[in-house]
Amino acid sequence: MSDKIESLAVKGVKTFMGSDAPGYNATLMVNGKKAAEVVNDGGGGETSFRWNDYEAEKLFGIYVESLPPVDYGSMVGDNPQLIKPNDDCVVSDLVERHIERKKILRLIGQRKLVWKTNTCRDSQYLVGRVPASSPAVLAAQVQEIKDNNAGDDKLMVANEDAEAFLDALGFARHPRKD
Repeated sequence: MSDKIESLAVKGVKTFMGSDAPGYNATLMVNGKKAAEVVNDGGGGETSFRWNDYEAEKLFGIYVESLPPVDYGSMVGDNPQLIKPNDDCVVSDLVERHIERKKILRLIGQRKLVWKTNTCRDSQYLVGRVPASSPAVLAAQVQEIKDNNAGDDKLMVANEDAEAFLDALGFARHPRKD
């Protein structure tokens, strides 16, 4: 195994309603290999890890420790509170991104128009209300979005290039190497 994490992902994500919040179980993949089974029971406790690979566990720990503090939206007075992510935060973020990625791909598969403009925040996007009845109608909807947002240098339409769109929103299939 490599001496650093080049890719981190989750597979086989299953979600359910726990006693306090949504829960999940998934397989944590480190550098493309199965490293651990992770479970968050939705009961308010931390995510549990059942490691299959000691080296991957060690690398994951080093990776998590190297992460800078993150603004998770907590405030102390008028100032954002930066929080050092832990292993639970990292995996929960991977799971949320995996779920959001699947949601966007499902919308595209239903022929709903999905796009992002310069008014959208980082991982926000817009969804058309009515599915296109045919590829020609979808193409016309895409053109209408482009016409309505002419001059928007951040306009992206997921239906044209889903992988580039997902990457721009931070939902890439395989996270970029550091």
